[in-house]
Amino acid sequence: NLLTATRLSLFKKLHFSSTSIFKPPPYSTTSSIPIADISSSSETLIYTFDSSIRFHPLKKQKADNTPYSISTKTSDDSNKCPSFYAHKHKPVTCLHYSKKNMLASGGRDGSVCLSKNAKVIRRFNTNTSFVTNVRIHPTNENLITSTCASALQVWDASYGACVRALCRSEYTPVTSDFNPIHPTSLLEGSDNGDIVLWDMRSANVSMLIEGAHGSCGGGVLDVAFSSTGFLMISGGADGNMCVWDTRYVKDNSIACLHRETRVHNGYPVRRVKFCGDCSTILVTSSPGDRVVRVWDLQSKVESVCHFKAEGRVRSLALSPDGRCLFTGTECGKMSSWSLCVE
Repeated sequence: NLLTATRLSLFKKLHFSSTSIFKPPPYSTTSSIPIADISSSSETLIYTFDSSIRFHPLKKQKADNTPYSISTKTSDDSNKCPSFYAHKHKPVTCLHYSKKNMLASGGRDGSVCLSKNAKVIRRFNTNTSFVTNVRIHPTNENLITSTCASALQVWDASYGACVRALCRSEYTPVTSDFNPIHPTSLLEGSDNGDIVLWDMRSANVSMLIEGAHGSCGGGVLDVAFSSTGFLMISGGADGNMCVWDTRYVKDNSIACLHRETRVHNGYPVRRVKFCGDCSTILVTSSPGDRVVRVWDLQSKVESVCHFKAEGRVRSLALSPDGRCLFTGTECGKMSSWSLCVE
């Protein structure tokens, strides 16, 4: 119809433009310390650089094609949000920032920290040596963590204790995400290639997608829910990207709405995102080909646009309005990219 044709014509004109690139101080431009993860609020870009968690002010632009830029000059905003060490000077591996200004972080010391205003208010010991993923509950301060152990851990921030462990024998969870509409529903991606949908109230598996991304070689690397809560996206070590629709279930398994093979020329799909409130726009990245691709699911356009970063992309973050994408590379460089319409 006319609406779909209009959407398709617009998406074909989309492109990414780099608004700014910076190298976090105090390291030199030849430093190769990677940026482990990044998250963003409406005014601040939060990123991990080696063992520190740093805050960088974002400056909104008046022009529509450059909604944000990264200000590298010191300001009152940066003084209010200084860098700090939440994990005893051990490398920080993952971050998640909530709408309630709460920051969750995981580190190589096996701990998970809940912080506010650059101060740790809660610390959880996972009894492991490595935290791979952390997410804050959309309606409260509970956390979910993925570690090198064989269970997802649900933490109650008010009590500072693990209240539930979601375990499937020998399989290890790699990544996880909360459903924004149904907070008791939890998505897990495991190292054997399975995707699991958990019911947190009963601690039972509600749906299982076996072998979604192969049975060996790294399995599922990243999963995410759309803002509507019924679409899921996954990226795997097999180089495939899959979109799942929870509204269509057959034989207790979720239907695969769309599958792209060899998305990044066969390299693992490390990060996947839904852009803002639009549940049909997908962002994928891989450390192999250094390219971030954007996909339009509804019009079946395989790759609307893509851009090449200055290094292997290790982390992605979207601005709250979904108009700006931030990337962190293994060489320690960060970039802000504006999604523009020509």
